[in-house]
Amino acid sequence: MLTAIADHAWFGIRREVTVITVLVALILATLVAAMTTGSYATPPAQLWDIFTDLVSGRGVAKENSQALYVLTVIRIPRLLLALMVGGCLAVSGAAYQGLLRNPMVSPDILGVASGASTGAILCLLVGAPLWVTQGVAFAFGLGAVAVVLLLGRLIGRGSSKLLVLVLAGVVISSIFSAFTSLIKYIADSNDKLPTIVFWLMGGFARSGSWNNLIVLAVAMLLGAIPLMLLRHRMNVLSFGEEEAQSMGLDVRRARLVIICCATILTAAAVTLCGNIGWVGLILPHLMRLVV
Repeated sequence: MLTAIADHAWFGIRREVTVITVLVALILATLVAAMTTGSYATPPAQLWDIFTDLVSGRGVAKENSQALYVLTVIRIPRLLLALMVGGCLAVSGAAYQGLLRNPMVSPDILGVASGASTGAILCLLVGAPLWVTQGVAFAFGLGAVAVVLLLGRLIGRGSSKLLVLVLAGVVISSIFSAFTSLIKYIADSNDKLPTIVFWLMGGFARSGSWNNLIVLAVAMLLGAIPLMLLRHRMNVLSFGEEEAQSMGLDVRRARLVIICCATILTAAAVTLCGNIGWVGLILPHLMRLVV
């Protein structure tokens, strides 16, 4: 029996290592393909020359200086930001789906995306600087979830508390969406409205910078690492609150920590890049199919 258990554990470890290796290889291949395509073509051979020149320390050749600028200032920051935002949304989506025991839950279920969007376009309407816009959007996203948690605390009782959280999230999202529609209605159609619509579409064109990468990295440290450490407790929570309590888990504290961490990840992603749809909903299911 012990041999069978050991063989099963070893098989799980080998499969995990294989899956991670394949996924990392796919990510690297995607990054290389994205760096070599676009309006400014950078052939793989030129990309390799730049890489070897940088590694050797002898400096980049003059004919590759413009390509190096495009890579380091535009493409690489955007690619890394897209990779990190996808990770934030996927992790937060998986956390919410496990916590709420609902496969159709997405990271914006508690209103964080709607709140952040309202804060951002409000700043865009008054012409605030970019860093102010991002800060206000982040604060609005966290504030929306705080209101949802407060409503859940005041209204929810016993086993219905998760349902109250979801319903409160829907209500708060609708309220912020109404504010967003109002701001779009009163915005100048020749100046402010195109900027607002462009931000709401979501993208990395205006947010791909090394400073934003640092900000998002901090958010991932605060949100993703605690969720990884709590992954076993999230598995216990997926059985239900009563079962989790019978196993000695502090359900209230674990639920609050999970919601806060997932909210930080979602708010940071929406603040920097706008609304990025379906990633947080679909990717957790795709990974469950794989592992």
